Amino acid sequence: MAEAFNPSRCEIKTAKLIPHGKKGEIDYDISLMIGNFRMNQSIHTTSLSGSLDVLDNIGLLQNSPLRGEETLVLTLYCYDLQTQIDLTCQVYKIDGLEPTPDTKGVSYTLHWISKASFEASKRSITKSYSYKKASTIVIDIIKKYFGEDAEQNITVGATRQNEVVPPNTKIFDLKADPGRKVYIEESDNNMTLLIPDYSPQEAIGFVCKRAFGSSRSKSSLFRFFENYNGFYFVSDEWLYAYGRANEPKTLTYNPFVDLGGDKPLEQINGLTQLIYNKRVDIATELLGGAYSNTVVEVDILKRTAKRFDYHYKDYHKEFTDTGGKTATLGIDLHTEKFMTDTFTKENAKQFMIIRDYSDRNVAGAFRPETNFRDLAAKRSMFAHHSAATQVSAATAGRLDLQAGDIVKLDVKEMNAGGQQQQNKQISGRYLIISVQSNVNDGELGTGIALYKFGFSEAGDDTKGDIS
Repeated sequence: MAEAFNPSRCEIKTAKLIPHGKKGEIDYDISLMIGNFRMNQSIHTTSLSGSLDVLDNIGLLQNSPLRGEETLVLTLYCYDLQTQIDLTCQVYKIDGLEPTPDTKGVSYTLHWISKASFEASKRSITKSYSYKKASTIVIDIIKKYFGEDAEQNITVGATRQNEVVPPNTKIFDLKADPGRKVYIEESDNNMTLLIPDYSPQEAIGFVCKRAFGSSRSKSSLFRFFENYNGFYFVSDEWLYAYGRANEPKTLTYNPFVDLGGDKPLEQINGLTQLIYNKRVDIATELLGGAYSNTVVEVDILKRTAKRFDYHYKDYHKEFTDTGGKTATLGIDLHTEKFMTDTFTKENAKQFMIIRDYSDRNVAGAFRPETNFRDLAAKRSMFAHHSAATQVSAATAGRLDLQAGDIVKLDVKEMNAGGQQQQNKQISGRYLIISVQSNVNDGELGTGIALYKFGFSEAGDDTKGDIS
């Protein structure tokens, strides 16, 4: 019998606590005191965050003392694909204090977020922008607020080795975090807006809601999130294109994996758990505007009201799936006749826009309100169809998986007679929407949530093709 192979071994090589204002003077290495380490990332959240459980038998908590002011420098290394990540973080909360059974020590939990996000969270923005693209506004906010050195937190950067990005991309380097970058997808049109006393993260979220996508991003579904590579202000279509241009990772589901050391890739790429969370939910589709939306625009200056109806059948060709193909009704969860008969103007999700502006705009200006109709209706349809096939999965190891990655999921048919054939509906390219990494006693377990556009299939490999 072959010796068992363990691809999930993960080592916390460095975990240094540096008191506030003492960089280069004092640090405490707590790597051997950590029992459990957690890291969370999601395309729905603006910050990389996590926590770690500490068993303190040397009085560090009381004698240092730890105040929740400390910088945390982390280095993690996973042995499956020799992935190493280096992070500079900030401790912001200490809780769960409990004496050990022999009362000779204490256990507690340190909660952390990335240093750049912490520095930004201490600031507040009240500022107006005139005739600026959404992407330009985001660059200005990150440059001024995401670091300790005001006005110069980012510098113009370049792609990583062997990395290909869509052409409508600007890349910057985070000065405070060497090796980490900021990816900005250029948006269309200028806008004029006032940021009303928001934190930098809230301000960028405010801009995201008003950002109008380029011809490559018809959904206009912009996101701002952080993973351990850096920050992203991009649309789902940008993530799809980036995933096609760079070789996607492949994950397979096979509960009967050979644990011998002669088949390491089978274990490294294998999922230990796969849950297809939802097959279909018509009630949610009706209430959420997945297929039919109505926007009533009330013009308080002209004292008029207009109704605009949107149906997915009429707009689906504007969207692309995870494989880069134009969305078709053939990959939908429902037949065309059912969506026509069921999702109607009568039961459409209702939006209302109150206009207090005229049709005539200042030359060169872009009023985001003039596109609210499309933004509301199309985002609802795109978001529901993107998340229609959401999957939860778990695996051992895989520190390399990040929120925003595109992976190719290979799942066999789930019936007695066809387990050697690929399940065409579930298999395909998926966008990773969240990752939870948990290191417990040196073993890394990874939980991921993924989705793809409808029943779209994986498509052919298109490395380098980002058109």
